[in-house]
Amino acid sequence: MAWFLLVKDNLEQVTACKEKLEHALNKCPEIKPLFHQAMASCFYEAVKDLRNGLNTENSRNEASGHLPALVDKIVITPKDGEKELSIDLDGDLAGILNMATERRTKI
Repeated sequence: MAWFLLVKDNLEQVTACKEKLEHALNKCPEIKPLFHQAMASCFYEAVKDLRNGLNTENSRNEASGHLPALVDKIVITPKDGEKELSIDLDGDLAGILNMATERRTKI
C-alpha cells in the first residue's frame, strides 16, 4: 500500500508541474517565424534578375527603377587618414545583407 502512496504523490507533483508549465506557456507571446522558408531562393532570384537587368542595355532603365524599393539611402564617408571610403546602406537590402552575413559567420 505504501508504494501506492508514493506513486500517488509523484503523480500529484507531476500534475502540478504540468499545470505550472501550461500556465507559463499560455503567458508567452506566440513567436512567428522571421522568414518564410522560400524567402532565400526568392531573394536570390530577384537579385539575379536585377543584376542581369542592370547589365543588359535594353532593360537597364527598368531594372534601375527597382533599386529604390531595396535601398533607402546610401551614405559614403571618407575614412580618417586613408584614401578609402566607407559605404553604408540603409533599407531592405541592407537588412537582408546583414542577416545573411550574420548567418554565414554563425554556420
